[in-house]
Amino acid sequence: MKRIVLTAALAAVMGLSAPAFAQDAKMDVYVGGTHLDPKGDFQVVDDRVYIHQAPLSAHLFLLLKAEGNNLDWMNTREKHYPVAVKAKGEGAAFREDAAYYIPGRAFLEKMGRPVKWDEKNRIAIFDFYDGSGLVYADITTEEKVPALSMTWRVPEDGIAGVEIREDKAEIRFVRKQTQEEIARIFRVPAELPDRNVYLLGESKGGYVAAKVAEKDPRKQGEAPSERNYAIDGVYSMLGSVKIAD
Repeated sequence: MKRIVLTAALAAVMGLSAPAFAQDAKMDVYVGGTHLDPKGDFQVVDDRVYIHQAPLSAHLFLLLKAEGNNLDWMNTREKHYPVAVKAKGEGAAFREDAAYYIPGRAFLEKMGRPVKWDEKNRIAIFDFYDGSGLVYADITTEEKVPALSMTWRVPEDGIAGVEIREDKAEIRFVRKQTQEEIARIFRVPAELPDRNVYLLGESKGGYVAAKVAEKDPRKQGEAPSERNYAIDGVYSMLGSVKIAD
């Protein structure tokens, strides 16, 4: 099976509404459904969330080209999103410690991607997990999972060495050889008690989320293990998930 080579797009400036982000208050930020580290992955400046270039690129599948005070982001379809860099505090992207910070809300809205602020739980979500560039483009079929209010694309021959088990409102990926659970899709409440998940979308007052095992470490030039291949297969399927209550 082939995988489409990935990235996914974006551009310029701004944040959520002023009361939303008190600079001294604890908050959680997700980009592309992935929880960010508050120590370095983002900053709150004048009540706006600015996202570090590294997690922005990684979790939204973007490529960045920087030339002076101009940034050019490109997505998988080679669509470009230019961003101007200004001084910190001017409401635009800024440079600090050899890295760029991009204002979240307008950047995502320009791409047509969702932004959500949960005032009660102090959670900011800049789009959900979208690994569509990882999805197998051939030999897959679309299937519905009503218990999780979702559809996804399933490879006709499955994932090598993995059994996919559906049990009520939960899907588990289990390696046949070891019976290790390498991933699980399930519902989580709006409070998000477990931050170590991928958010796939909103559903029934909470979220549909996935938890995926860490890959095996490997040395440069070493072939991926069967376990790592299996985890890659999981990510491919997660990239096709669509939530529709």
